[in-house]
Amino acid sequence: MQRILETERLLLREFIEEDAEELFVLENDPEVMSHAISYSGLDVSFSDCEKAVKRQRQYYKKHPGLGIWVVVLKENGAFVGWAGLKHVDHSKEIEMSMRFLKNYWNQGFAAEVGAALIRYGFEVLDLKRIVAASRPEHGASKRFLEKIGMHLTDPRRFYEADVHSYVIERPSEL
Repeated sequence: MQRILETERLLLREFIEEDAEELFVLENDPEVMSHAISYSGLDVSFSDCEKAVKRQRQYYKKHPGLGIWVVVLKENGAFVGWAGLKHVDHSKEIEMSMRFLKNYWNQGFAAEVGAALIRYGFEVLDLKRIVAASRPEHGASKRFLEKIGMHLTDPRRFYEADVHSYVIERPSEL
C-alpha cells in the first residue's frame, strides 16, 4: 500500500482489496450518493466495489501519479472516504473528485484534501489545470471549491448530468 499524500490530519493511500468493505458502505449511503454526479439511484453490490478497487489498482499502473485514493485519519487509520485526480472520460483533462462518509462532513476535510491535491497536481505532476464538477443544488461543494481557489466556468454535461464545472489554472510562477 503506497502513500500518496499527507495533510495535517489525513493520509491518502492506494486502495487495497480490504478497502472494498468500507467502499461498499460509502457507495450505498443514499445521502452521500445524492451529491454524487454519477449517482443512478441503484444500490452498488459488494462485488461492484471489489471490481472498482481492482480497476483503480490497474489505473495506478497505467497512469502513474494519478488515481482515486483512500482517505484515512492519520491518528487511527479510520476510513474517511476517497479522493484523487483522474482523467475525465478518457480525455487529457484531469478532474479532482472526492467522496466522504457522512460522519466526516463539515470538519474541513474536503478543503484540506482539495488544497493538497491541487498542490500535488501542480508541483509534482506538473499539470497545467485541474477541473472539478458539482451538482448545481449542492451549495457546500460550491463553497469548498471556491475556498480552494477554483472558479466556476460554463455549466456543462459531465458523466451524463448537468453540472457546475470548476477550474483552477497552474500559477505561472510554478
